[in-house]
Amino acid sequence: MRDIIAISLIIFFGFVLTGVAYCKENPGKTVLTMGRVEETAGIVQKRLGPIVRYLAYKLKDMGIKQGEVLGGQSNATIIKYLKDGSLDIVIEAAFFAVLYRSKTNAVPILFSWRYGTRMLSSFIFVRNDSGIMTLEGLKGKVIAFEDLGSTPEYFLPKIILEGKGFEFVYLDSPHSPVPEDKIGYVFAGDELNITSWVFYNKVDGGALSSAEWSEEEVNPKNYRDKFNIIYSTPQVISAVVLLRKGLDEELAKRIKEELLDMHKNDEGLQALKPFKVDKFEELSESILENIEDMLIIPQKEEIY
Repeated sequence: MRDIIAISLIIFFGFVLTGVAYCKENPGKTVLTMGRVEETAGIVQKRLGPIVRYLAYKLKDMGIKQGEVLGGQSNATIIKYLKDGSLDIVIEAAFFAVLYRSKTNAVPILFSWRYGTRMLSSFIFVRNDSGIMTLEGLKGKVIAFEDLGSTPEYFLPKIILEGKGFEFVYLDSPHSPVPEDKIGYVFAGDELNITSWVFYNKVDGGALSSAEWSEEEVNPKNYRDKFNIIYSTPQVISAVVLLRKGLDEELAKRIKEELLDMHKNDEGLQALKPFKVDKFEELSESILENIEDMLIIPQKEEIY
C-alpha cells in the first residue's frame, strides 16, 4: 500500500524550478537503476526495463555497463532506495514526486507526454442505464481502476474525489460488500478490462484517461454508446522524472539529455512504448502557467 501525500501541484512546481545541487559520487559507478511503485516486479520490469537499458547503452562512455529496474510496492520502499543511494532515477506521478522530493531531496527534471498530449484528465463513467447520475450515486457501489501505477486510471480520480470528501475502500472482489457511505474499488489490470467490466455490469463504474476514451482498442464504440461520463477531473501532467540527490552532476546531465532525445530515434521510441510514453519534456515556466487554475487538494498524509 502506498504512503501518499496529496498536496497542490502548484506547490510541486514551485520547487521544481529552484534547482538542487548534485554531489560527486564514486567515479566507478557501472550500474544505473530506475524504479517506481508497482504491484509486482513483473509490471515495473515491463514498463521501465527497456528505458533503463536504453540509457545504460547510451551512457557506455561514462562507464555505465548495465541498467537495472528496482521497484517497490510502497512509497516507503522507494524513499528508502532513494535515501540509501540504490535507486538513481524514479518516474512517478506528480503527486508522488512531491513526496519523494520532500522526503529525500530527489530532483524533478522532466515530465512525460502520453497519448499525444502533455496533460491528461480522468473520466469517471457508468452505464447510462445504471441510474447513477452523479458521484454521490457511486456510494455503496464498486468502481474499477487499472492498477497502483496508473495516474489517470487510479491515483488522479481517487485523490481528487477524496479531496471532495468521498471515502474509498479496497475490495478483493467486485462482489465484495461495500459500506453504503463509501465507494468500493477494485483493480482491473488494464484499460480494456475497466471498460468491459462496466459494460458487462461486473462493476458499477470505471475510470479512464480522457486520451483513451475514444480509442477502439480500449473503449469500443458499442461500449461508449452505453456509457455516461459523470465526472471529469482537472488536467495534470502524467509522470515526472526525478534523480536522486547525490548523483554525479555530469551523469545527471547526460541522463537528462538522453531522455529528452529518446523519441528522436527508433530504438528510443521502442523503449518508450511499454510505458506508453511519447516523449519527455523539460519542466518549465510554461507548465506553471498551465496549472494556475488547478484544483488545490488539501494537504494530508494517509496510508493506503
